[in-house]
Amino acid sequence: MKVILPLTLVLLLFGTVGFSQTTYYVSLSGDDANDGSIGSPWLTVQHAIDNAVSGDIIRINPGAYDEIGTSTLTIDKSLTLEGIGSGITELADLVLISTAVSDVTLQTLTLGNTGGIGNSLVVNGSNATVQNCFIDGTVQINSGGASLTLTNNDFNTTGTAVNNNSSNTVNATYNWWNSNAIGDITLSITDASSVVDYSPWLNLDIDTDGTTGFQPNTSSISIYGDSPGGGNLQDVFNDLEPGDTLRLVESTTAYGDLEANRFIAGRRKDIIISTIDGQEPIINSVELFGDSLKIDGNLQIASSISLPFEGVIKTLEGSQVSLGTGVTSVNEDGGRLKGDFITKPRNVGTDPIKILGVDIASGTDDIGNVIIRRRNGDGGINTANGSESIAVTWNIDVDNEPASGRALKLSWRSENDNGSDAENVRVWRFDETAGEWELMSPVAIDATTGSSTLRTATVGMVMEFSPWTVSDDSQPLPVVLTDFTARLERPSVRLEWATASETNADFFSIERSTDGLSFEEVGRNQAAGESSDIRNYRYVDEGVANRLTGTLYYRLRIVDFDESYEYSNTVAVPLSTNNDLRLRADAKQGTIQMFTEHLPVGQYWIQVSDMAGNILAESPMKTTEDISTFSLPLNTPASGVYLLRCIGTRNLYIQKFRIE
Repeated sequence: MKVILPLTLVLLLFGTVGFSQTTYYVSLSGDDANDGSIGSPWLTVQHAIDNAVSGDIIRINPGAYDEIGTSTLTIDKSLTLEGIGSGITELADLVLISTAVSDVTLQTLTLGNTGGIGNSLVVNGSNATVQNCFIDGTVQINSGGASLTLTNNDFNTTGTAVNNNSSNTVNATYNWWNSNAIGDITLSITDASSVVDYSPWLNLDIDTDGTTGFQPNTSSISIYGDSPGGGNLQDVFNDLEPGDTLRLVESTTAYGDLEANRFIAGRRKDIIISTIDGQEPIINSVELFGDSLKIDGNLQIASSISLPFEGVIKTLEGSQVSLGTGVTSVNEDGGRLKGDFITKPRNVGTDPIKILGVDIASGTDDIGNVIIRRRNGDGGINTANGSESIAVTWNIDVDNEPASGRALKLSWRSENDNGSDAENVRVWRFDETAGEWELMSPVAIDATTGSSTLRTATVGMVMEFSPWTVSDDSQPLPVVLTDFTARLERPSVRLEWATASETNADFFSIERSTDGLSFEEVGRNQAAGESSDIRNYRYVDEGVANRLTGTLYYRLRIVDFDESYEYSNTVAVPLSTNNDLRLRADAKQGTIQMFTEHLPVGQYWIQVSDMAGNILAESPMKTTEDISTFSLPLNTPASGVYLLRCIGTRNLYIQKFRIE
């Protein structure tokens, strides 16, 4: 009876026929007269190599195998040599893989360099793999060597780490090269007719566990776009685990395309892309399906960004992403760009442009090149006088301002409202000449355009572009002082100030102090309330020089209708040009001496304090026409600047002095 077996069963039956593979053991406590089993290991590695056959595994216990009678361990058959245990397994002699030998694997070993010739490993055969090893010396590939893979190794080599004399590319990815600087790596690699592909490489020299050999930390790796075969950004990205860091090292060409798809991978990657200070590597395009990237440093995305299903790109503090001219739009209904983003210059001319929440209509004027920068999140908030804008600032820079004007629409997501009432907003333009915010009246507000999370504010006929932001009626940007001065016009003091804009401003309280610390209100001026024009104010403190002496201090308290307020800077006005009070501090004698010939005769109280207001010494003093000096004991304080106050019945004198 003939039986026909299914093809799959036939293959299975043939699959059970394999080669015989034996595992041998080597230990410094073994003996080459043993049988090489786990309970009866051999003593030397070379003996194990000589007695094994192709396909066998030689497992080597911890220890330094510096074998007597030879400086070279020669591997002349297809074997796997691996260190085992929890210690260091060092092959101290040069390891030589013979010509015409293929499929040799070295793993979890330390390849030393005690032979004095600089090499740890010489490869003459093909299809060799060296992984999870510590390498202290040079790996040399001779002309017969082919298909060498070096991966997940820690090179602790001084000078040349890999010397490729063959015509074949060496795959040397995911190694630690005793540095994470590309210049150090390339200097440690030499090649003749072919190359060593070293990218990506490990950023950290970290052995992650206590087992023998190098078990690297692959949570932070570097990639160099110009490294042959090593610039495949997508493959490297796919190898990373969620939260890992990918460092891009500047290259002359773009890194290519990058896609992250949470719905296929089943989890978010949330990878950090890190770049080197002063460099801006280029990724051609980014597509994120429900996934996110965090950018640490400067990065350019050249041609396109796609963020369907809540894809997110976020810049970390001090970082920025540039959008190349190929990026003409970003769908932020589907996803989000968070942080600091800027467009590369693009020639708009009379055409419209819409990107990063800025929509400039077409016009008759050629505005030339346009650069748009948007900062959202905490970095986009403008704060002053206790008020805050929304969490977005737009900087719009054009070659030529549009004399005929352009309509401008600003858009932002509700997550950046920063507590603002999006249906009652004010739009602000920063006047870069005056250095102040200018109120712009929006012609249209829509809190729900496009989706329930999108806000828009439209301004008609903008003729000057600069930084822009938005606030609501309860969070107006404050009165902006452009100047505040005070001068003596004996016997009065004249104060003048100006504002570039005012919002919700009630009045100015003029405050005066005789010591620079305690102020009292001496007058008020009514504010304009709402203004986007420059307004000038003045106040005269009549006859004050007839009543007071010394130096007077003035400031403004700017009060809004909601009773919130802020202070201006403080200005000082000396009421006398004479040196009313002269001092001499003697640190060695522990005294301060005052020359009082210019003081009116009378009773005074003397205080010496540090700049923080702590009283160090005080005493009464009486001046007469016959006595022109006064000494005050002073415990010698530390070197620094101090204040002496001489307080009279109607006079106050303040003098700074220094103790060295």
